[in-house]
Formats: sequence, structure tokens, C-alpha cells
Amino acid sequence: MRDLKLQEHHLILLRKTPFWLLIDALKKKKLSNDNCTKFDKVALKIIKSYDHEGKTFKIGGQRVNIQANDVALIFGIVSGEEPITIQYQKRNEVQLLARRSLTKGMTTKIVGNLIGSIIENDDEESIKDVVRLVCLYLCGA
Repeated sequence: MRDLKLQEHHLILLRKTPFWLLIDALKKKKLSNDNCTKFDKVALKIIKSYDHEGKTFKIGGQRVNIQANDVALIFGIVSGEEPITIQYQKRNEVQLLARRSLTKGMTTKIVGNLIGSIIENDDEESIKDVVRLVCLYLCGA
């Protein structure tokens, strides 16, 4: 992320994403790569500690109520007003994949390479695709 040569038009759109606090911290070198590694076991443990009925997390034997602003402070991700919907589509229906002629899975390496290959393009769709891919990269890294 730090070495990515994002241009101002990318940054303008990235500031509108829920990931801006995280992206900004990475760009300003406020976080080391060691602090940004995803651990599936830890994430699963956090998810399992959530009590849906009480709307709390059980942490260290205590029940803790975590608000959206706490998530923003901890993870650098701000929630928006629109709910996230998960809708599965066939590969040929995903416009980004079709536009970039992607036929393989979207691994972190493929996403990173794709960002590098289109980051210099200044057409509107390429700019938006870079922003989409940066967000996707952050989720998969």
C-alpha cells in the first residue's frame, strides 16, 4: 500500500470509502506491515465471542458493548449509512472481471498486479477500478 503511487483522483474516491482511515494510516506510515496481517483464527475467535441476544462481546470474561465508533478506532473502518448486501453473481456477470478480462480467482497477488497495471490509466472507469481493487486488496491481505 505504501509504495502504491495513488494519484489525487484515486485519493478523492478513496476518502469516500469506509477504509479511508486505514488507507491514510498506511500511507502516512502510522502502521507497520506486521500490524496489518490478517489472522483467520483470531477473526473467527472474535466472531464467536459475540452474543447476538445481548449485543455484546465476551472479552476476558467480561461482557463488552462495542459501538460503531469503537470499530472505527480499532480497525480504521468507518461504517456508512447503506447496509451491505451480499449478492452472488456468475463470473461473467461481474462487470469488473469482464472489463479487465479476468478468468481466474481474485487472489491478493492478482489484485495487486492488476492495480499496478491500471493505476496509470486516467479514464474514469480505470480510476474507479483502482479504488475498488484497493478496497478489495485490503479485505484480502
